[in-house]
Amino acid sequence: MGTQPQEKDFWEKLPQQTKNEIKALLKQRFRQINWLPVHLIVNVLTFSVLGFIAGYTLRNFAFSGIIPLTLSFETLRVLNCPEFMVTSRATTHIIGISAQIASVYLFSYLGYRLKERKIAKKATENTTSLNNSVHTDAE
Repeated sequence: MGTQPQEKDFWEKLPQQTKNEIKALLKQRFRQINWLPVHLIVNVLTFSVLGFIAGYTLRNFAFSGIIPLTLSFETLRVLNCPEFMVTSRATTHIIGISAQIASVYLFSYLGYRLKERKIAKKATENTTSLNNSVHTDAE
């Protein structure tokens, strides 16, 4: 996604004052956006994938709670940005971490149940094939 040569030439030909005004305007517009919902969507998607993988691979889905705990320091650091604040810092942290934990456990449980169904289906197929292969000598 590079810049076209014409666009680059146009930007370089602009006076420095105009460039600074454009940058200030963009910075102001981006600060008006509430970034918390965007961050929460990305968090839920990321932790859902991590939870599903953990639930599918681990023996018990309850252990997947380790995932948000290991990444909690990074989450708290990101949520301290002023662009993410809802009403207070504590409320923002509770919303962010709750979304992570809920998505991890939900999708971990779904991955675990999918694995269990797959194992149960395979076991019934093996049992059925064993029952069909048994011969009785009733003669």
